[in-house]
Amino acid sequence: GLLWLAAGIWQIAPPNYPEPGLWFLNPLSWQFLFNIGLTAMLHVRRGGVIPVNRWLVGAAGAYALGAAIWVHSPLWGQITWFNLPVVIGGFDKTFLSLPRLLHILSVSYLIVALPAVSNLFRVRPDNPLAILGKRSLPVFIAGTLLAMTAQVLKLINPGGLAYDTLLIAAGIAMQFALALYLEWLAGLGPSRPRPVREEPAHSPFGAQPVPARAGGY
Repeated sequence: GLLWLAAGIWQIAPPNYPEPGLWFLNPLSWQFLFNIGLTAMLHVRRGGVIPVNRWLVGAAGAYALGAAIWVHSPLWGQITWFNLPVVIGGFDKTFLSLPRLLHILSVSYLIVALPAVSNLFRVRPDNPLAILGKRSLPVFIAGTLLAMTAQVLKLINPGGLAYDTLLIAAGIAMQFALALYLEWLAGLGPSRPRPVREEPAHSPFGAQPVPARAGGY
């Protein structure tokens, strides 16, 4: 948290060498969000529980709703509020400003805390979407390269709606294909016996009418 705050206040980020400016997504700032997620999931894996508190659910819902109204109102567009540092009072993406961080955390908490919502996102480990998330780093890198290629293709041939639809569909299909290929490749290695895990008597995410299948991750 201190690293995130210091990087935001003093605008510390890797330089965009040889071009001017800084990295668009500053790793010194975004590590804070990643570590929050890692800490929460390690806590759950060790038998801990993400508490479902009605006041927290209400606050998260109010913040998410307020953010949706804010970005579609004349209030949107301020660099910062009350002359605070941008990392505290702004909505800067590079340095993950506090309002943006709270927005991500509030939406994530609502997904976790509300069974009606979390069950919509619950899939089997062999679901293509789950495999896409499991292989998210190479898929993200491939997606970045595909986006750069698509930009060049758009400069050469601007095209229209059908052309854009084809580019986007092809890019998504290639990312799914990469994830499925990496999953298949991992399955070619020597098979190891998997430890048998019992399902916990309670859900780590509050009430959960649909049981999750153990294993996979």
